[in-house]
Amino acid sequence: MNVKHMFAAAKGASSSADYSGANAVKIGCVVTYKGTILAKGANHDRTHPVQDHYNRYRYKNVGNRYLPSKTHAEITALSKVRYLDIDFSQATVFIWRGLRDGSPAMARPCAACRAYIHSLGIKHIYYTTDSGYAHEVIEGDK
Repeated sequence: MNVKHMFAAAKGASSSADYSGANAVKIGCVVTYKGTILAKGANHDRTHPVQDHYNRYRYKNVGNRYLPSKTHAEITALSKVRYLDIDFSQATVFIWRGLRDGSPAMARPCAACRAYIHSLGIKHIYYTTDSGYAHEVIEGDK
């Protein structure tokens, strides 16, 4: 698996992001299975029921505060493959976030996205950091 190629694909996916607002960033995600890209996604202003469901992991201690369910890139990509009959422990998620000058930025999945990734049984996550990229392995049963 070529990590640079996967991040390039995730960066390409970010070009379709339409997230707006003061802190608007473009984030892209690809989901691979045994080295083959299965799905791409980007963050969007649109809502998604999966994002709405998993947002409870982001704001556990906030009470009944309304949280807009703007869709994260990971949710967009994973929702395209969640019904596939595959061994998700063999899948990998790549997340790219870049600054305006094109340099990488921190794209570690939020608690909601990590919970969704874990629920599918995906073990490997790669994401950009301010100095390159990081790889995490999610342990435990889904």
